Amino acid sequence: MGKQISKLGVDPFHIGLDDQACSVFVDPHTGDILIDEGEGEGRLNGVVLYADKEPRFYSIPLPESGAQLLLSYRKHLLVLGSHADAADLRRWAQSANDLLGSKCNLVADGIGPTHGEQLDLLPASSATHASASS
Repeated sequence: MGKQISKLGVDPFHIGLDDQACSVFVDPHTGDILIDEGEGEGRLNGVVLYADKEPRFYSIPLPESGAQLLLSYRKHLLVLGSHADAADLRRWAQSANDLLGSKCNLVADGIGPTHGEQLDLLPASSATHASASS
């Protein structure tokens, strides 16, 4: 069975699979994407994709009904799951990409946070930083 998206959250941006409550999370402060899809073949866990590498979400209609959510990162295309409501998935992807674009521009302009930097707005106890090699 493929990955079925059961939730599209927007504040903050995240998706939940039928068997994993929060499989993809977009950090609202940095734009970095954290992936933890749970147990199973072909699933990613503990992965961080950085906003300055310009990730993008795509909603691709399926032949029967619904759509599939894809994520491009560097030269890779990841299948994140399928959702029954194609229009809802397309809106979510577009809104998430708007956030990612704003974070990428802030980092490129040198005014946003970079990997591992803690934002002054967050108390130290609530900031969690994951690392991954690029």
